[in-house]
Amino acid sequence: MKKQPSYLSFATLTFLLFCLPAHGLEVLTAGDSITQGLFRTLGGSQSGVTSPQNGSANFGGFQPRLNQRLDAEVEASTVYNYGVAGANSRDGLTRINTILDSRPADYILINYGANDLYQGISDSANQSFMRLMMIESLEKDVTPIIAEITPNTNREFRSDLDGFIKNFYNVRIRGLIDDFAEASEPRELAIANHYQKLRPGWTSVPHHSGDGLHMGGSGNTVMADEWLAAIKRQIDFDRTISISPILPLLLD
Repeated sequence: MKKQPSYLSFATLTFLLFCLPAHGLEVLTAGDSITQGLFRTLGGSQSGVTSPQNGSANFGGFQPRLNQRLDAEVEASTVYNYGVAGANSRDGLTRINTILDSRPADYILINYGANDLYQGISDSANQSFMRLMMIESLEKDVTPIIAEITPNTNREFRSDLDGFIKNFYNVRIRGLIDDFAEASEPRELAIANHYQKLRPGWTSVPHHSGDGLHMGGSGNTVMADEWLAAIKRQIDFDRTISISPILPLLLD
């Protein structure tokens, strides 16, 4: 005779999903001056956050708004700023363990690449460094959420940067998501589609602070909103993973 599902099991499942106290969401943000929160005009005048951050809480460009949105729509949160102006993806890999070891965290938002073009780091090398940062994060039980490189219409260095970002660097960065999903031990990971969200209004709003590279106020708002959307997607991925193995046991 087939065993009937237990109503107590359903109650247990409900308790596990909804009744356990929230611990508060801890989010690390790692990147360059765009993560740091630096504003710069075409003439080179700097404002906003002009010094590297070492874990300042809910401070920077997009971090305060992301914190507010997470508090309102997900759960109480703290968003830590580890942005360092001038950092490239190789620097990010060098620093990633220091950031991960700084405090317990749920997620790390990784956004490197804006400086790679300037500093001679290829799209394939950028992809390799980003992959290694993701692996380091997962090994320390912190879920990495990566991002597309933001637009760059600054022509002081070269005129075709934005095309390289769109057609080469970001293609490889998005490919990392497929790589992890198709690995021998697959993992569904979210990505923040910053380029796609920012580019339509990049010059008409504008979203940048004047130099075609760094965020202005509206750009930081777009970034915060897209990071939020990516975190929500990741929460959905993780919820599916955590419920799937336990559900048959509870209903057995």
